[in-house]
Amino acid sequence: MDDHAFLAALQLGDSLFPSGAFTQSSGLETLVADGEVSDAAGLRALLRTHLRHRLARADLPVLLAAHAAAAVCDIDTILEADRLLAAVKLAREERTASTRMGRRIAVEAARQAPGPALTAFLAAVRE
Repeated sequence: MDDHAFLAALQLGDSLFPSGAFTQSSGLETLVADGEVSDAAGLRALLRTHLRHRLARADLPVLLAAHAAAAVCDIDTILEADRLLAAVKLAREERTASTRMGRRIAVEAARQAPGPALTAFLAAVRE
C-alpha cells in the first residue's frame, strides 16, 4: 500500500471522521430510558449481542462480499449486498442513518481513493 492510500485509510477510520456514525447509538438511549440497560453489565451484554448477532452475521458478510465484488468491479453484486444489508435493518431510523453514513463514507472514499467500482456504485446510488 502506498503512503497516500495508507493515509486515506487512516482518515476514513478516524473516529472524528464526519460520517455521522458517532451520533448513532443503535437505540441505546431508548434502551436506557426503558430500563433495559441500566448498568455496565447491561451495556456489555448489549454490545456483545450487537457484535455477535448483528455485525458478525449481517454487516461483516456483506462487507466481505462487497469487497470481493469491488476487486473485480462487479457492481451488481455490490448493489445487491447493499440492498440485503438494508433489508435486515428493521427500524426506519436505522436504515436512514445507515444510508446517510454509507453515502458520506462512499463520497469521501471516492475523493481519497477513486476507482471504477466506487465511481459506479456512487452513480447507481445517485440514480
